Amino acid sequence: MSKDINKNRRRTLQSVGLGLLSAGGVSFGRGVDTAQAQDNSESWTQYGFDTRNTGYAPNYAAPAENIQTKWTFGDPMDSGVFTTPAVVDEVVYVNYSDSVDSETGALFAFDANTGEEIWQFDVDDLPERSPPIVAGETVYFGTGDGSLETDPSRLYAVNKDTGEARWNYQIEGSIRTSPKVDDGTVYFASRTNDAGIYAISASDGTLEWYHETGNNSATPAVTDDAIYYVRNGVHAISKEDGSEIWSQTELHAQGSAPTVSNGRVFIGSRIEIGEDPEDDDVAGLYALDIDSGDIIWHFETNGDVQSSPAVAEE
Repeated sequence: MSKDINKNRRRTLQSVGLGLLSAGGVSFGRGVDTAQAQDNSESWTQYGFDTRNTGYAPNYAAPAENIQTKWTFGDPMDSGVFTTPAVVDEVVYVNYSDSVDSETGALFAFDANTGEEIWQFDVDDLPERSPPIVAGETVYFGTGDGSLETDPSRLYAVNKDTGEARWNYQIEGSIRTSPKVDDGTVYFASRTNDAGIYAISASDGTLEWYHETGNNSATPAVTDDAIYYVRNGVHAISKEDGSEIWSQTELHAQGSAPTVSNGRVFIGSRIEIGEDPEDDDVAGLYALDIDSGDIIWHFETNGDVQSSPAVAEE
């Protein structure tokens, strides 16, 4: 792939798009002072930290004092970094679109300490809404602009060290969620034409199974036995073949990615207005039984909860 994404502007690293914060002195552009940087070899491989989306990293420590910008990437006035980066072995992987009106984009790998570009993988469609995940030696991410009438989108597998393509899988929908990788299979949710949950072989990109869901814009959670996804409620399907395990539609979950921890599925919900006010859904945070989907408890809020819960161990 040879498409250039305005390398002169991109390589100046002078505007805030993707930013790395650190303790110590502030640096701009490529002239980064690394003397005071903390040695942190820990990795954040995917959206939500793990396949269950817990967001819980008990052994990690961020700088607590004198936090400064270490380096930046992108132009916030004419471009976009809209997804969570993945960080593995002191390399930052992130999606980027060149302008607000662009129909193309790229996946980048940067040195986490200096901001130096390691490689760039260009795509002919937008990758801006699908956070990358690093599993083994491969980076996986999806593309698509999310419009109701969209061109074909793809799930890409890229070598994490070189940026070379391994394979891609094309669908007629749009991928605006992060893939999850477990036991040699890549799972992802899509929206629009071919909306559903897909299970793709991580080794060669072939389809293992597909479960139709309707539009889906929240990253699913994956456990040893099941996949939990959001579509006008919360649903559990078998990881083996995509068959339904349970469906919980007494709450209006849409946009909040489910989190699985301590035998519970945690999810944020929105207010859904019905013809009868007594039938209106209650917005807030819900805890569901992992085996049945029954509501165990909920915490009511005054507005919609579309963000994803983070859950620490008991």
